[in-house]
Amino acid sequence: MPAAGGMPQPLTDSKSDPSGGLVHVWPQVLPGGKGVLFAATNVSGQGSLRILTPNDGKFKTVLENSTCGRFLASGYVVYNQQGTLFAAPMDADADRLELTGPAVPLVYSVSNPGGLADFDLSTSGTLVYRVAR
Repeated sequence: MPAAGGMPQPLTDSKSDPSGGLVHVWPQVLPGGKGVLFAATNVSGQGSLRILTPNDGKFKTVLENSTCGRFLASGYVVYNQQGTLFAAPMDADADRLELTGPAVPLVYSVSNPGGLADFDLSTSGTLVYRVAR
């Protein structure tokens, strides 16, 4: 929705995604509005984490073969890869918007229906998740 009010406008359009057949899910506005982190996935749960920069409308892929990312104020992005949650340092500055170091696994066997992991994080960094059965 525009800051001045008015009609809501879609931020992304998965129908025009160059990868084709993807849906855009799990959006999160990055600090200072420098971008929107989201997952671009297909029906089988394969996809990538991307950032949309609102000033120019461009997409940047942050991680391939990953879904359901969440950026933490501590400077890490937590994301799903086939039912395992990882954390990696990320520079959320508008000039970079990229990972700055290696990822480490946090939790294995997270419920992962259709590639969309069942987890969430609080602003303080508390992680909740559902175990795969």
